Amino acid sequence: MKVLDVINPQSFQEFILDDFESSRIPLWTLNADISLNDNTSLQFLWIPDLTYHELPSPNSLFEFRSPLLTLTTSEKARIEYTRKIEPKKILEDSDVGVRLAIFREGWDITFNYFYHYDDFPLFEQSGDYQNLNLLTRYKRNQLFGGSLTKAFKNIVLRSEYGYSTDKYFLSRDANGIVGFSETPEFKVAAAIDYNADDELFVSGQLLLSDVIKSGVQLSRDDLETSVTLLVRKSLFNNSLILENFLVHSLNNEDGIVRPKFIYEYNSNISIWGGIDIFYGDSLGYFGQFKGLDRFNFGVKIGI
Repeated sequence: MKVLDVINPQSFQEFILDDFESSRIPLWTLNADISLNDNTSLQFLWIPDLTYHELPSPNSLFEFRSPLLTLTTSEKARIEYTRKIEPKKILEDSDVGVRLAIFREGWDITFNYFYHYDDFPLFEQSGDYQNLNLLTRYKRNQLFGGSLTKAFKNIVLRSEYGYSTDKYFLSRDANGIVGFSETPEFKVAAAIDYNADDELFVSGQLLLSDVIKSGVQLSRDDLETSVTLLVRKSLFNNSLILENFLVHSLNNEDGIVRPKFIYEYNSNISIWGGIDIFYGDSLGYFGQFKGLDRFNFGVKIGI
């Protein structure tokens, strides 16, 4: 659940089940960080790398199925021809970002701007109802935002906000033609992290996404609300870590639960395992994968 963390594209081959850092796709980037004084810095990013989200392959296990994200099976069946257009000009199509970071009276404050192509492609349909042509392309967007972070002993408050000028969301008209409608989007996330002691960590987050429609019926709700909860407990001098992570959509009443354990057998060997459980309406972001629950087990050996 990201607001400002949109610089690197992400692999969705296994939806969001991959470790977040591992799912990030690295980019060739020019990064200039300038210190203005002891408490203020300015960062510039220039990204000529024209790499975008890696979406699930057709007919793969985690291919998107929700009508909130893609065409339904019956809608796909009417497609006769598909064409894809991608940005190709390194200079003209590169992304640019700037961030001003300030530390003041215990507060970490940032102001962010990012001019970029949205990493999710959109599509346009043409032709008659039974014989449609599909054109997929990427569109520019401007993101204005910022963040606030403050630590109070064993409690940390975090928040991010972002205003996107040109976001595109699925819409369906009365004739059954599916497309994307352009609208601004405002997102805000508020989180609280609580370290009860060296052995217990609890983190909760609330995410709101609000769109301003232009008289078009979007597939999603105007205001979407999601929550996350992470509980982590360390036992036996941190040799055993028990964790449970929950993501829940209040609009669609679906989500995912991810209990996990990590056991440090010794300094070179660790054993881990977990379960990914999807629940909720099959039309939702998470409920679309209901029935694809899985168990993970692994051994890590250091040499």
